[in-house]
Amino acid sequence: MYYFTTDTITQANKNIEALDSKVGGLLCVLHCLVENIEENVSYTIDGENLRRQLSLVFDKEPKDSFGSAKSSYIIFARNWASTFFDNYIKNKVDLLSCAVFFLRRNGFERECTSEEVINIFIKRFNLQNYKDRWFYNSNKVKVTYNQNAVEDNQAEFYSKMNYTTGFKSILFSGVIQKSAADLKAAGQIQTLYSGSGIHTCLLLSDEPLDQYYIMNTSSQNCGSQFAAGTKSNEESFKTWLMKAKKGNGETYTESTRTQYITALKAIASEFESEIAPYTSIFEVNSDTELPAIIQSIKDSAHYPEFNDSHGNGALSAGLTAYLRYLVELANANVSEDLAPFCLKTGYVNPLPRNRIFFGAPGTGKSYTLNKEKDALIVDSDDYERVTFHPDYSYANFVGTYKPVPADNDVITYSYVPGPFMRTLVKALKNSRTDTPKPYLLMIEEINRANVAAVFGEVFQLLDRDDDEVSEYAIQASEDIKKYLASQLGGVPSDYNEIQIPDNMFIWATMNSADQGVFPMDTAFKRRWEFTYLGIDDSESGIAGKIVVLGQDTNRREVEWNALRKAINAKLIELKVNEDKLMGPYFLAKKSIMSGEDIDSAKFIRVFKNKVIMYLFDDAAKQKRPSLFMDCTEKNLYSKICQEFDEKGIYIFGQILGDEVGKMIEGSSEDDAT
Repeated sequence: MYYFTTDTITQANKNIEALDSKVGGLLCVLHCLVENIEENVSYTIDGENLRRQLSLVFDKEPKDSFGSAKSSYIIFARNWASTFFDNYIKNKVDLLSCAVFFLRRNGFERECTSEEVINIFIKRFNLQNYKDRWFYNSNKVKVTYNQNAVEDNQAEFYSKMNYTTGFKSILFSGVIQKSAADLKAAGQIQTLYSGSGIHTCLLLSDEPLDQYYIMNTSSQNCGSQFAAGTKSNEESFKTWLMKAKKGNGETYTESTRTQYITALKAIASEFESEIAPYTSIFEVNSDTELPAIIQSIKDSAHYPEFNDSHGNGALSAGLTAYLRYLVELANANVSEDLAPFCLKTGYVNPLPRNRIFFGAPGTGKSYTLNKEKDALIVDSDDYERVTFHPDYSYANFVGTYKPVPADNDVITYSYVPGPFMRTLVKALKNSRTDTPKPYLLMIEEINRANVAAVFGEVFQLLDRDDDEVSEYAIQASEDIKKYLASQLGGVPSDYNEIQIPDNMFIWATMNSADQGVFPMDTAFKRRWEFTYLGIDDSESGIAGKIVVLGQDTNRREVEWNALRKAINAKLIELKVNEDKLMGPYFLAKKSIMSGEDIDSAKFIRVFKNKVIMYLFDDAAKQKRPSLFMDCTEKNLYSKICQEFDEKGIYIFGQILGDEVGKMIEGSSEDDAT
């Protein structure tokens, strides 16, 4: 039998890793049903078949026998496919990637072509009616096969994707700690769908469903006045445009509306490649996807001419209006019975929620932070990074009203959230699901800004209780209330108070040796867990790296790590504070290395520009005579650098030079050139 190689499975998984896990659950259900699903008809699902399929998709070590398995019952609402797409898929899915991932444990009699793999997937999962609506083929996966044992390929795949043995199951966006085989057939799906408003698309139950449960229209259930689909979007947009207000408060004239619609419809032929895989701008249902498509259109070479020729900017203004429509559509599709956000999501992780990495320069604080981030966060959308600086403010960090362009070059004002508010909203949205995951805000150089001013009242939220939720709430401003209501549903008064949920992490780096940093008061510091990176904690990465320094009789072979430690020891002897010592990566490896070895020319240049400059201007500013012992001009940086070219490590004195340097065999005044 032939099986997909690990590389093929890995490529496919990466292409669909951002897909909502509910899509995977739905496909498992569709696999167990008939080819042509009818709406408002009750179906019975064989419990053992569903459990087997769930196990194949979600379990690291799937089971094939489940003993007694109770049947499940399902009804699909009218227009359920469009509603499901709008809420849970939004962007079309790469068909071949999805096919490979869901068939990854499948054995083939021969090496099937990509087209054959797609056809097997479509038929097996009863997707004939949804292929063109939900999927497109990007040809980003190279399908290759081997004849290894299928579970050997799977084990290699899990290892390659860093899914550790502690996890039994995977989702598209990460990992879960429950095995589908341990749950009831419908229970796994209900867990995936719980609190998500999935009842607007379908009902799934352990008990038989009858006419009492049948839903008349999915659009009524989701509380939306808009219907999905290309034609409906166009017609609904026309209706919306009749009632919408421009930035100056006026309504759009009939002539303007006609120009907008005409320009937007022309996109299909004029900007075909820019909107691919869509064939019409009205096929785009996602307010988060449209901005990128708009930018792609505007980047086109013939966009300016086309925009001017269609009603003097009708295309630009029409795209802006259509984006406003989709934003309102997304808000209107928020179900009235949408589950409230939960501050205690149940997400369990021993890592601290508020954390600061600190240490001397070059100890690898940012590197460690990034490494810890990769272990915590799976999806790139689940974290945000910001760097503080002296001019950074509360408005930058939390959010504020700012002028933004509206239609016809009119400037209006709207609330623009900062990284803190954006991360908070993502964490609160996720709290409505039964698959809580972490969201991380990363702050580089936290003490290079006035943290008391930047955090403002948010400072109070950093106090966490035993459940990792903010112990004390703060009152939200009117601007923040309105923004949260627009993002999370409901009305502004629902958000009078703010707290940080247990799935939101705030991690930062801090270097107290930098000049011009702001002090942190004790009240602020006690709300963080500090992780100290020792001066030699990461030295293994540079151990044994040799460079030749100096000329003539001073020419010596020197290990950079030994030189660094000797300079640190000298600084300690001169009573220089520990936070001004040099860590292993004070000099970045990429700036001094060529392959696996130190490039002497690079090292000498960088050493003068970074190490000597740092010692001269900062760490040993008041100790220059005692540090640069054998330099004739100890208070002239240029002279010290010049003498370093000649004397090498002996600019720091005979004792330090002899201690660190090793005379090169055969070296003499005659050949040391």
